[in-house]
Amino acid sequence: MLRYLRIKEDLNTRLEALVARGDYPDFNSLALTALENLVTAEEEFAAQGAAERSAPTATGSEAAPQRIGHSRTSFFAAGSGPWQNRFDLEEEWIVPLPPDDVEPGKLIPLEQWLFGQENRSFPAKVNARLLTNLVATRREPIELGEAAHEISVAATQVFSLLHEIDLKNGHQKDDLLSTGFPQPNSEKSASRYANQFVAYQNTQGRLTGMMIEWKLAGVKRAKNKAYLYPTQPGVDFSAIENPLLDGQPRDGGREKFSEEEIAWALQHISNNVPIEAFAFTTILRGIQSGAKSPDSLDDYVRAQATEKSGITKEFVSTQRTGAVSRMADLNLVMRIRDGIRIFYELTDRGNTWLQPHKHHPTT
Repeated sequence: MLRYLRIKEDLNTRLEALVARGDYPDFNSLALTALENLVTAEEEFAAQGAAERSAPTATGSEAAPQRIGHSRTSFFAAGSGPWQNRFDLEEEWIVPLPPDDVEPGKLIPLEQWLFGQENRSFPAKVNARLLTNLVATRREPIELGEAAHEISVAATQVFSLLHEIDLKNGHQKDDLLSTGFPQPNSEKSASRYANQFVAYQNTQGRLTGMMIEWKLAGVKRAKNKAYLYPTQPGVDFSAIENPLLDGQPRDGGREKFSEEEIAWALQHISNNVPIEAFAFTTILRGIQSGAKSPDSLDDYVRAQATEKSGITKEFVSTQRTGAVSRMADLNLVMRIRDGIRIFYELTDRGNTWLQPHKHHPTT
């Protein structure tokens, strides 16, 4: 089916720039990917029901589990530096690691990988801090929807902090620290962040979101309600000093993680997050085998990590792009530009990941 639409000249220029970056082979692929992501996000949003989105706001642990949009004042006061590491947590406020639903040694289909729109690793660090601080301060169960909202509101302050560093250092597209974080005064941006980078529960009770999928957070259920808590890895990750959050930017502000944080995160993923470990290993092996362009890497991923013939090219591209971006944050891969073309290369850390006895992700 063909559909025609009018695009403003400035928007068309920006879209062409995205294609020129090399992440999308052509304008058609970019448009289809954007539309698929839009429909997915809107369907997830609608699944919560109009009543949940417009319900009156309650207080304390009895507050209705809402997404962005309720009128409660954010727990994190503006300017309080909610991202700073300030609290320890007793065992009663920490939950065990969520169980895996994958078989060791088996192929993990692309559909089970983290959603490609979860396209940065740094928000996981920020959210580990925010959740730990929120729970440690409240000292009461916090429903998942409310916790995700509070964290997303606080993350707008982090956006402002990172945006200032971006401007000060003249960061370009690939180096922007603020990418992925919710912009102030944007309900849609905050809602997206809460669902993708914090936690979300659909009407069937299925949990998604980077904090859940990276096992930095889990839930306790009581009376048909889900309450969000950090796991021990979430608390541990939040406590490691960070060059940006703790006021010691290095490398012109481009360094998102310290060496200690990266080593910790990769070991945690290798040991405890088999879906992400499989994705990382698949991508790294593809690049190592010579699939160094976006198109060739998509072909490799499709061949290695799909079971269904109906998986679209656009979905593969979205999933690959998200995984590569998370890996770039953790210094496993780097992007090499040659004019408008882009290629991927393994870093020393990426090569180490693939070495025997270093990491043992399921493959």
